[in-house]
Amino acid sequence: MKAIVVGTGAGGATAARELSAQGFKVTILEAGGTFKPFRRLLSLATPLRKTGLLGDERILATYFLQ
Repeated sequence: MKAIVVGTGAGGATAARELSAQGFKVTILEAGGTFKPFRRLLSLATPLRKTGLLGDERILATYFLQ
């Protein structure tokens, strides 16, 4: 069977996962842009990184990627 889920928010993503687990072929429709979480978090920290307050890239990754 096939299912179409509109939106990938908390409800849509959960519904898609559950339907897929039950054997449905799931298509998800999303109107939003591509989600790039690491780009956003690192861009917020760029001014602090330039001052040297956060240390090097490894320390920065430890703060934001866990």
